Amino acid sequence: MLTNNNKPHFRKDPVSGTWVIVSAERGDRPSAWINEREEDGINKCPFCPGNEKQTPPEVYSLRRNESMPNSPGWSIRVVPNKFPALKNFGPIEYSDTNLFESFSGEGFHEVIIETPYHDKRLVDLEIENIRKIFQVYKERIVNLKKSKQVQYVLVFKNQGKSAGASIPHAHSQVIATPILPKQIEDEVSGMENYFEETKRCVLCDMMKEEFKNSSRLVTSNNDFCVLEPFASRFPFETWIVPLKHQPFFEDIKEDEIFNLSRIFTATLKKIDKILSKPAYNFVIHTSPLRLKRKATFHWHIELIPKVTHVAGFERGAGFFINPVLPEKAAAMLKED
Repeated sequence: MLTNNNKPHFRKDPVSGTWVIVSAERGDRPSAWINEREEDGINKCPFCPGNEKQTPPEVYSLRRNESMPNSPGWSIRVVPNKFPALKNFGPIEYSDTNLFESFSGEGFHEVIIETPYHDKRLVDLEIENIRKIFQVYKERIVNLKKSKQVQYVLVFKNQGKSAGASIPHAHSQVIATPILPKQIEDEVSGMENYFEETKRCVLCDMMKEEFKNSSRLVTSNNDFCVLEPFASRFPFETWIVPLKHQPFFEDIKEDEIFNLSRIFTATLKKIDKILSKPAYNFVIHTSPLRLKRKATFHWHIELIPKVTHVAGFERGAGFFINPVLPEKAAAMLKED
């Protein structure tokens, strides 16, 4: 029996088998979108330099040599989320009444503050800044997966209020979970099934077809390609995929990080221009840490602008309705 339902915990839907994180503390998050700056000009943003005491103590940072932790002088700062969806691992409590199954919300939830400049969005940063951000993503995944209880580490970004960001200062997040997220589980299953039938990676085959046809291929460089997926769920849903088969994002090399930063920045700028600074989400889908057949997974980035809303049909049926042909979206991105 769980001793405190007010703390973050997992609950399993007995109908679908889907796990849900119930985190009442997340409801206490402040909204920094209104009245964020006082009329006297004092910055109230907890992610701005000088306000480091408004966040939990940093767990990692890139900063000038002479600057002290939890003080100004940083370029990227990583802190535990003040209102975490999951809390640090400890003894896991289980509750199972045959029908209703739950367990305590053990995990890690960190915030990566991408820049000390309050008014700069990710798209405004230089390629070198983007490279450092991807480097920090790699470092945090490597660090968090040291815990034997961690099954998956998800890096994601919410840009804009309609995309789920509660604070406008540029930041992304990392959540480490003791179970696989449903979408990752589905991707693992799909990739493994394809491998069973063909002895090949489905994303590798998909890229070969896209290079032949090129109607959904936006651009590429020596290490990555950008494409609009054949079955895009949303308008301008964009994937960035490594050309070489790689299960784990955290195995990325220095030169690959640079090429990823270049192609990611160029793509983000195009989307920002064509869609007039849209809100968006992006996620890094990397291989589960304890996957038995790791070679079947191919990591990739999914970038999804918030152009449409998920409505009743999508929620009720599980189908997505995309009003923009992926081929048209690719053509627009190539023309810009």
